[in-house]
Amino acid sequence: YERINWWELQWARDEDIFIKPKIIVRQRCKTNNFAYTDKEFYGSADIYYLTGKTSDINLFYLLGYLNSKAFFYWFNYIGKKKGKNLEFYSTPLKESPIYYPEDKKELLYVEGLVKQQLKEYKEEVQKEIDNYFDKKLEINLKEELY
Repeated sequence: YERINWWELQWARDEDIFIKPKIIVRQRCKTNNFAYTDKEFYGSADIYYLTGKTSDINLFYLLGYLNSKAFFYWFNYIGKKKGKNLEFYSTPLKESPIYYPEDKKELLYVEGLVKQQLKEYKEEVQKEIDNYFDKKLEINLKEELY
């Protein structure tokens, strides 16, 4: 069982998470506002960094899911709140179910939509992303029930 020294406020973080591509989110916000950066980015303890454990994890696909209505509804129902804010702490984020397809075409389809959003946000593109995840999650729920 490891412990930090009594004078240390928190565990040291691996510098790699600040340097490599990542998804970032504030600890508390009213909605699911996740962002992507491949730049060096350092923040305080109230920012969470999501990185792929392996290089084949598609961060753009995950960003699309995390910013989707499907994820918002699920997290709003199951996640912790402080007042009107959702709390995007590491434990509920780690425990969040994710539909991650084996089909590379699906990954690239969502990645393309998300990259469009990063260049210029458009409601119709967001609706397309939301519809994709709504359909996939609906299909998966039906399969689990039967």
